[in-house]
Amino acid sequence: MPQTRISLILICVFASLISVAQNIEMVIASNVTYIEKPESYYNRGVNYLREGEEHLAIQSFKKSIALKGEESEEIVNNIGLGYVLMGKLDSAKLMFNHVLTKNEGNHNAYINIGMVAAFEGDDTLALASYSKAIKLNHVSAGVYYLRAQIYEGQGNYDDAIGDYERSIGVDPDFFEAYVNKASLYIDIEEYDKASIDVEKALSLQGESPKLYNILGQLYIKSENWDEAIKSFDKALDMNKKHVESMNNKGRVYFLVEDYSEARRWFSKASDFDPNYTYALNNLGSSEVLLENYEDAIDAFSRALRVNPDYTVAMYNRAIVYEKMGAYLDACDDWQEAYRLGYVKAKEHLDIECR
Repeated sequence: MPQTRISLILICVFASLISVAQNIEMVIASNVTYIEKPESYYNRGVNYLREGEEHLAIQSFKKSIALKGEESEEIVNNIGLGYVLMGKLDSAKLMFNHVLTKNEGNHNAYINIGMVAAFEGDDTLALASYSKAIKLNHVSAGVYYLRAQIYEGQGNYDDAIGDYERSIGVDPDFFEAYVNKASLYIDIEEYDKASIDVEKALSLQGESPKLYNILGQLYIKSENWDEAIKSFDKALDMNKKHVESMNNKGRVYFLVEDYSEARRWFSKASDFDPNYTYALNNLGSSEVLLENYEDAIDAFSRALRVNPDYTVAMYNRAIVYEKMGAYLDACDDWQEAYRLGYVKAKEHLDIECR
């Protein structure tokens, strides 16, 4: 799972912990006095989870159960969360399913099962679990947000946008939901809607590399090149490894025909992420315009090694092969691109490859 999804899981986890923790600050100040009380160990466990001390959290929750003489659904759920943070997903699932054997209506257990399923790449189970949690407790902004991420990963933008809007309906100040929704609007080229969400996110005084990367893309759309560069630079100031901003900064230089500078940023993005096919394709396009044909072939070929069905890179490589006089290689690429549905390749097949 990408790091962003892991961090969002933790956001949701800790949000749920806040709702069940009792007088945490008081317990921290007086945990020596109440050290043998079940609620003291429970609250200490919550704090340990917040601090990333999963082993100590689980020990504290288990001590709370031992002192109380019985287990509660909240404690078992939180033990499961500790196992998630430790990477022991099978143990975590046992805890969450144990909760459901006691209470099929525990929506937090379904959320947690959904998070583990998403972590393991089982989108079907994740969607089913989140949907069950929503049915049981439809006012949770976090669950709508998590389900939207699954839809987004599947390319189901309509449902993703719908769930981001539902999460905002529950929590009108949900910064990350505005940012992610704006990003989807950029992808489907609904720039006016993206602009509205970006303005709202900025009004919340939130900052993230993703937000400034989106803002920069809006400036590209309006051909405001200087402001676009400033936005991508802000994103990179916040995260020097934000490859999307590197790639988009390269796009600005490409569009103003500074191909050497464009190449530098596309190369930098692909160095940080060798599997970033967009940057590799853009790097190849820059090399073509700089008449570095061997380097262009290398960049397009690297993109195709990552994604053999990347028809844009395949088509572009064919163009370079043609320039180099390698007509059979060019026709092979155009033929394959057309077979994969890249209609633009047909005109070359009809003319150059008859």
